[in-house]
Amino acid sequence: MKNAPSATMVLFKHFKLLGTFDDQDKDTVMRVIVAIIAQSQVEHAMRPLDR
Repeated sequence: MKNAPSATMVLFKHFKLLGTFDDQDKDTVMRVIVAIIAQSQVEHAMRPLDR
């Protein structure tokens, strides 16, 4: 996989494609992204309490 595209490049291509989506679909994608980020932040914040 030496020449495989980086995750950043793949994300960039997907975000470019999002420009063609209608506003409702863009909003749905944004909500999913925000939810995943929030979940990650909560999990990270809770780690010290797992001891």
